[in-house]
Amino acid sequence: MKKNENVKIRVLTPQKKYARADNKDEAKVIEIVRTKILPKTNKDYSAVDVKIKRKKDNTPECLIAYLLREDVYFAEVVRVDLEKDYKVADTTWDYDSTQIDDDDDDDELLEEKRYVKYDFVVATPVDHIPTAKSAVEKLHTLFTHMGYKSKTLLGSEANLYNYKKYLKSGLKGFINIGHGNTRGIALHDGFLSNQWFQNLPAKALNPTVVYFNSCQVSNEPLKSSIMHAGAKTFIGGIVNLRIGPSEEVCVGFWTKCVKENKRTGMRINLKQAEKEKYIREGDHGFTGYAGPFISVTTRKEIRKDPIKDIRKEAIKDGIKDGRKDPIKDIRKEAIKDGIKDGRKDPIKDIRKDPPRDTRKEIRKDPINEHINIGHDIDIIGGHPHIFETAYPFITEAPSRYIDYENEMFDEQTELQITELEEYVSALEEELLELEQRKSELLTTYQETIATIESLKMGGEI
Repeated sequence: MKKNENVKIRVLTPQKKYARADNKDEAKVIEIVRTKILPKTNKDYSAVDVKIKRKKDNTPECLIAYLLREDVYFAEVVRVDLEKDYKVADTTWDYDSTQIDDDDDDDELLEEKRYVKYDFVVATPVDHIPTAKSAVEKLHTLFTHMGYKSKTLLGSEANLYNYKKYLKSGLKGFINIGHGNTRGIALHDGFLSNQWFQNLPAKALNPTVVYFNSCQVSNEPLKSSIMHAGAKTFIGGIVNLRIGPSEEVCVGFWTKCVKENKRTGMRINLKQAEKEKYIREGDHGFTGYAGPFISVTTRKEIRKDPIKDIRKEAIKDGIKDGRKDPIKDIRKEAIKDGIKDGRKDPIKDIRKDPPRDTRKEIRKDPINEHINIGHDIDIIGGHPHIFETAYPFITEAPSRYIDYENEMFDEQTELQITELEEYVSALEEELLELEQRKSELLTTYQETIATIESLKMGGEI
């Protein structure tokens, strides 16, 4: 109780048009939180974020308070209905603020903005919590060391605008460490609700692996909304996650996925990290693709035609250098050099005046030349099939290309096989768990039936 008397209370202003009015009423809002909300709970909180919901005439309608727990990453939501002059009419705990959160989106947040392409974004709006900030820094260092492009969002950077943009930017992984509940996660300037994910088009998040290190997020409706938006995999707390140990699980999981156990399925890596770092197993939920993380990130990078890709890269490099077509530019430069040397077209000049001692060696058709040489040797040496021994050298390059295609096919097939094997392994583990659970339920069922029979016979339990 004493701790909550000094807890930090912030008044959020998601809509700029109400900024002046919200700032003016800030003291009244803080007073309501301290006298009408915090005294009604015996939990300890690290902070309370409050939004003022206003009517069309700009008068306050209600307060939405997000109480951020001090021991776990859970965000409790409380609605305070107001009358005139901020008089409290009613208080509702465990309030579903989805509709209000959705209405609070500023149009400015929806503007498109060019972002640097990253592989990972690691973020926390609660960088005042040492273990949260430390986990973000460790993950950023890990991803950078492994050759990925990583971006961190700390404190005020962990806002609605940045989360919405980066989640849709085609990342390999998005990690948030902070408070949440079954309907969304609390950010620096507001609440990112399940409704936002639900409104996204299919595959908007694909192939992102989303990891929310928050309480109860791996439940409905948030879980289904994130998968609906196209996330390949979603990981988060089923129950409340403890501040401190849960960050260790998160770091341990990603270390296994990108460094230590690349070929092991993500579900297995999560269970192993939880077993090694957390107080008990089963508190973290896993939804979606369960195979190796490397399969998610490399499948789209496999090339079907390396020759076309090389040409595309050449043209792309030419454009970067101010050229529309590097081949034409090379010819132009050659002609320009020819003019300096007194030639109109160096290519034509070379054809017109080949060196006297090499004129006879110029060939129009290398295939016919091989045949002619073969006939000459036939006459001299009496070998009727000399060309057949020379022909394989002519076809060597195409055969190498075919081998390269087969190599690329084998690599893709190997990734698919690995993915399926890991998925089968994960299913086998789940089946074992279900069999164990079935056995436990059967024992409980039999004991209950025996108790009922005993009671019917007038016995004691």
